[in-house]
Amino acid sequence: MNRTHVTADNFNTIWRRLLDKARFNPDHIVESRGGNMYELENVSFTLTDPQDFLVNSKARDFNHDFAQKFFDWIMAGKTDPSELFGSNPNAKNFAENEGRNTAYGPRILKQLDPVLKELASNPGSRRAVISILEGEDCELLGVDTKMEFPCTESINFRIRNGSLDMVVKMRSNCACKTVCYDTYNFTHLMMYVYDKLVNDYDMVIGLGTYNVQATSYHFFERDLELVNSIIAESSKDS
Repeated sequence: MNRTHVTADNFNTIWRRLLDKARFNPDHIVESRGGNMYELENVSFTLTDPQDFLVNSKARDFNHDFAQKFFDWIMAGKTDPSELFGSNPNAKNFAENEGRNTAYGPRILKQLDPVLKELASNPGSRRAVISILEGEDCELLGVDTKMEFPCTESINFRIRNGSLDMVVKMRSNCACKTVCYDTYNFTHLMMYVYDKLVNDYDMVIGLGTYNVQATSYHFFERDLELVNSIIAESSKDS
């Protein structure tokens, strides 16, 4: 079983290192629902400064305003993707179809207060976990649907060495596109929890590390030109 781990104090370094490895030394090139993909399995990374969460790629053209809108949409508990993606005809299927909804916001919010109380009352707890993937989501397996099957399994908070750490477990993570927004959203959630513990629960703690564990870390062959452009930027900067 292959494993890859990267640690850095900024996400841009982590992102480029993992993308370069997925491009030139993938563990697998496999056929999937989204087309052929270059895949690393069992990837983990540690961002030692969760506030350094941005990428600096002209080729990727990360949209900071959209990222903040995405985070606000999640934290408002909204479920209508058209509010986020606009008039895109496929937007509705992203998280909602035939009465089902897989948007993260409601799942996070219904578990957030108990997690905060757990951390405040028992700083050594191992139980401060928000589950994103639910058992009922398995109803989507084997069904021809465009509805989003949650990529995130869980979000785990721990206080160790006087600091708040966070671990996000992913069944699937897109290495060139969505990981940039995932990192923005989840580091902001981490900072939200940190601020709540400090300001609402009077805890004296530091902001620790942001960690991700992804079973499949990949990009699709259809994005190969984009990946090559991002990697070419890195070569010019080095």
